[in-house]
Amino acid sequence: MKHPFSSRPSLQQGFTLIELIIVIVLIGILTAVAVPKYKDLTDDAKKARLDGIGGGLASASATNYVLFAAGKGGSAVTKCSEALSLVAPPVAASSLVADTASSGSAGSAISCQLKDGSIQSDVFSVIATN
Repeated sequence: MKHPFSSRPSLQQGFTLIELIIVIVLIGILTAVAVPKYKDLTDDAKKARLDGIGGGLASASATNYVLFAAGKGGSAVTKCSEALSLVAPPVAASSLVADTASSGSAGSAISCQLKDGSIQSDVFSVIATN
């Protein structure tokens, strides 16, 4: 027995124009919300990277000071740019913003800061060994 509706032509062949427009608008709204959040995450990651490098430099300078003071080696450090070589691989000097002190006496803390584009690290201290 033949189904009574099988001879009827199909009324809908695809999506209507209004359905397609609604989907495109929803995708646009989702994109407008997601892109700024992604940018914020990227900036946060860059800052965290710089803060990590700064922490490594501060720790390396403390170890270097102890070695230098004990006469067991260590490098002479009188400014931030000299502390960049204390970690491996060395930090690029172009990423250093500025020394807040031109030089420090032995055992004094020199405040330093790193920069990557418009992102700056927190201020960290390097211990002078001269």
